[in-house]
Amino acid sequence: MSRFPPLLLACLLTLIASCKLFGPDSDDEFSNALLIPSCGPTDGPALDIYLASGEHQVTCSRLPYVPIGQPPEESFISIKLLGIDEPEKGIFELGDGSESTPPYQEGGQAHRCVAREACTRSERGTVIMGAAAEDGRVPITINIRFEDGERVAGSFVAERCERWMMCG
Repeated sequence: MSRFPPLLLACLLTLIASCKLFGPDSDDEFSNALLIPSCGPTDGPALDIYLASGEHQVTCSRLPYVPIGQPPEESFISIKLLGIDEPEKGIFELGDGSESTPPYQEGGQAHRCVAREACTRSERGTVIMGAAAEDGRVPITINIRFEDGERVAGSFVAERCERWMMCG
């Protein structure tokens, strides 16, 4: 009997374990994602991305809500990409409008809201959107740093919500 198969298995298991330990930061609590056409702050087209936890499932008819002047009731991340209202394959840069980041108007911005605490604005980040599958689902990879120093990175498959919007 050859020693190669057990050695190969040991190497494979070590590789898998190291990816889990040393891979990119990922916030596994955000398990479902939605893409929703919307309007930007100057009434141009925008695409909202919502990432929510399994505990607080979001659907196209039930989006996270933050009461004015109060902390959010559930944890979620919202991302607004400006200039598009349909999923579009590409790389989108998020910024805070400072000179060292892309202008907010050219990319977008994100917020990370923690249940019963507060929402924090993104400082810088990247959203990579892949091509939509036949079922309309869209692969998305994010890497976002927030003003409080927290970082959220991971890959998701987002469901598209159909919504008719007229901006402007």
